[in-house]
Amino acid sequence: MTDLDPRTNTEDWIQPRGDTKEISIGMQPGQVTKIWGALKPDEEELLGAVILENQDLFAWSSADMPGIHPDVMSHNLAIFKEARPVTQKKRKMGEEQRRAVKEEVKKLDVRPGKN
Repeated sequence: MTDLDPRTNTEDWIQPRGDTKEISIGMQPGQVTKIWGALKPDEEELLGAVILENQDLFAWSSADMPGIHPDVMSHNLAIFKEARPVTQKKRKMGEEQRRAVKEEVKKLDVRPGKN
């Protein structure tokens, strides 16, 4: 079995399709993220606004995550180019369960004018 450590096997990493565009989201020069380069101008503007609005969610070093040691929690996507998505089988519920789920979902909808 191939090692999926993200620091190795870099030739197996998935690469973006097409060109990408960098968006600066921090005060330092290297604090950027990439978006798809072929977005429509209005889509790019909207996505850029969402990213900038949430720039505090990006961590550039372990110092940006006080209280979380990198050995405890870090996120890496180590997947192969050849990997195919797997669709799970649809699960059926009884009528009573469907009603209960529907009621719980209604409770989660917090938009004004709903509920």
